[in-house]
Amino acid sequence: MGSLESEDCVGSAWPGPLSVASGGAVEDGPQTAFPVCYPPQRGGEEGEDAAVADFTAAWQQGNAHLEAGKTEQAIDEYTLALRLRPKQAHGVLQNRSAAFARLSRQLRVIPAAQSESRALYGLDPLSLAQLALKDADRAIELQADSPVAFACRADACFLLEQYDAAEEAYLNGLHLDPSSPLLRRGLAELRALDERAAARGKEVEPGAKRRRQAIPHSDDLDCTLCLKLLYEPCTTSCGHTFCKDCLARTMDHGLNRCPMCRTVLFLTPRSHPVSITLKNVIEKNFKAEYAERRAEMEAITQPATPEILPLFVMDVVLPGKKMALNIFEPRYRLMTRRVMEGNRMFGMLGYDARTRNVADMGCQVEITECQPMPDGRFYLEVEGRQRVKIIEDWEQDGYRVGKVAFVEDTVDEGKQAEVAAAAEETAALAREWRIREASASYGRGSRDLAEMVEQAGPMPPTSQPERLSFWVGNLLLVGPRERLAMLRTTDTAARLRMGRAFLAEPSSGASQCRMQ
Repeated sequence: MGSLESEDCVGSAWPGPLSVASGGAVEDGPQTAFPVCYPPQRGGEEGEDAAVADFTAAWQQGNAHLEAGKTEQAIDEYTLALRLRPKQAHGVLQNRSAAFARLSRQLRVIPAAQSESRALYGLDPLSLAQLALKDADRAIELQADSPVAFACRADACFLLEQYDAAEEAYLNGLHLDPSSPLLRRGLAELRALDERAAARGKEVEPGAKRRRQAIPHSDDLDCTLCLKLLYEPCTTSCGHTFCKDCLARTMDHGLNRCPMCRTVLFLTPRSHPVSITLKNVIEKNFKAEYAERRAEMEAITQPATPEILPLFVMDVVLPGKKMALNIFEPRYRLMTRRVMEGNRMFGMLGYDARTRNVADMGCQVEITECQPMPDGRFYLEVEGRQRVKIIEDWEQDGYRVGKVAFVEDTVDEGKQAEVAAAAEETAALAREWRIREASASYGRGSRDLAEMVEQAGPMPPTSQPERLSFWVGNLLLVGPRERLAMLRTTDTAARLRMGRAFLAEPSSGASQCRMQ
């Protein structure tokens, strides 16, 4: 176990805070006097590295400034030492952490009259305490058995009003050195402040834990729309509070009015700020109920398995297809918000002309760009990712949700050569098609051809025959019946044959194709 009297530390305590105009010290929690860590005595061996010598000199100079009460100069010297040897300076980090904490305390006791006559520059006490905590954590990473490092962490947490973390740091340090008077005194003073605050029943100076009675559950903490405990409460300009999701759903139906008093609300999908204070009060006082509400919402936005997908019924989409969507229906606005809070994935389906029902095959698409519009609509850019087969589907809040199975091509080992040859033939035919169509459209404008090629993207290599087969379908903008047939087949060679047939048809030219 570590000890406060290690070879790198001297037990001399720091001097008190700098004198100020008020002349008195402020009781700001445990006033810990930390041992100053010194560099190990090396005796100035010949051939000692210059960087090591500079590092040791900066460390010693920082200690001298610290003992003289020049805290800011000490911090500068410690910073120089850390730049020279950042990974061998746990003692420097401990000293600088304590220096930051000490400077934070000094700034808290400077009276207003002094700051009015002489401006104060530099960091505020909170930022200095955060730097002290950062240095203490780094010191613990470098030497996890140092009780002084845990004492520095406890002091920094105390200044940041993280009282539970401060107590935990004291206990961790005492686990390393149970007899340490430094840690025992700090923990005792911290708990004494807590006991005094509880006895008085009111807040005291920074350092005392705040104890409040639990708030009883009442209807005022329930959302008037879903009649459940408020989850991510959002307060309108007229003063009424609803769940953020519930309020957004009323906006989806074009009702830009408060559901309670009918006041006109100027809200957009981006201007639904959560009432942080109210959220924290509810979450701390009703932990179990709030956890249930969180689990309920996460089950909707983040399904337990990737096989559960929201379904958007519009058109048959092939993997690799890029398209833009204008989402304006209320049910699909809701679906879009939930998808954006999750993994950005949903399924796209079309209708089967033979059965006159929604097709049993579709494509999982990913939202690559989402732009909320002022009137509540969403402009989306999506790209097809993977084929899915619909096992079952049901309705959820107005839109379809389905359990799907992901579909991939199956290639027998004996047919790999056949598939490779088919891919080479299809790629060659596609290149010929582009040359032929470019020549046919010369002089009449080639806008349609350019748009088709841009939407399809670059041709995949022949080493990826499955992607190549879908690329042909996206390039030629084949009809929904043909796209559905390409989705359903799991034979790569058969799909490549379909693609070659499309390329060979005279009607597949850009002059006769129309953008869908």
